[in-house]
Amino acid sequence: MFESQQAFDHIDEIMSVPGIHAVALGPSDLAPELGGVGTPDQAKVIDDYRTWLIEAAQRHGLDVSMLVGSIEQGEQWIRAGAKIICYSSEVDILRRGMTEAATRLHATE
Repeated sequence: MFESQQAFDHIDEIMSVPGIHAVALGPSDLAPELGGVGTPDQAKVIDDYRTWLIEAAQRHGLDVSMLVGSIEQGEQWIRAGAKIICYSSEVDILRRGMTEAATRLHATE
């Protein structure tokens, strides 16, 4: 899991370690380190690092796992070369499901 600038500074060394088959990026840990949290450029900066990770992984013959928050993001990163998509989080999936259920149930009153 690449979660720091230091990891990206040593990306080729890390990806050369025998036994590694896939890599991932930790956006929630990386963004604060880069100073991009809450800025208009946060998503673009993280996306640039995701692209960097994919390009390096392809050079080393590794798969990339990508955490995404939407189907559209999943499609975007599959097209870019990610092989493993981790869709959303259990908390977000539960929240969306409960919101949909509450909305539908309240609409039947």
